[in-house]
Amino acid sequence: AVRAAFDLPADRRLLLFGGQLTEGRGVEDIVAAARIAADRKLDISFLVIGDGRLRPQIEAAAVQYPDHLLYRLPVPRERYLELAAACDAGLVVTIRDTDVPTFPSRTIDYLRVGLPVLAAVELSTDFGEIIADLGVGVHLTAGEPEALVEAGLTLFADPRRHAAMRAACDVAVRDQFSAARAATDILRHACELDG
Repeated sequence: AVRAAFDLPADRRLLLFGGQLTEGRGVEDIVAAARIAADRKLDISFLVIGDGRLRPQIEAAAVQYPDHLLYRLPVPRERYLELAAACDAGLVVTIRDTDVPTFPSRTIDYLRVGLPVLAAVELSTDFGEIIADLGVGVHLTAGEPEALVEAGLTLFADPRRHAAMRAACDVAVRDQFSAARAATDILRHACELDG
């Protein structure tokens, strides 16, 4: 029903990218991955929700690959989370030679709604390892759209693995990314510094 409300296909695996459409966010790789999916007639589509300087590039690609790259303008947060929950995986994509210096906030949104994460990031950052160690996704090297497509296909090829990652998302939100856990960690760190 949510997919229908947003005019999204019901019969495809949707990989969601939500965020700013600016340089350094891997927009070019998402477009290239959509082209690969279109050329190979795969049943996966890349859904991009956001705005920014590279929006015209995404809009043009959505026209060129209408079954494999879907673009939607930003929506209110409640609707965004509802839409995210109707997808099959969440994307965190950067470009080569760009570390992820923080834990991208979109990841928390993905985990909250049970979306396994496909992280195409530089291997020098520990973000991809964190995702893999938590069992909530996979990581690969930034700048390799073919590998991004293959990672999505591999994730969806094993329904048990996909289901296990979705379940691990709930555990990660509860045990790792809760306000209570953050407060406990901050207090413990403060006590260590003090003591």
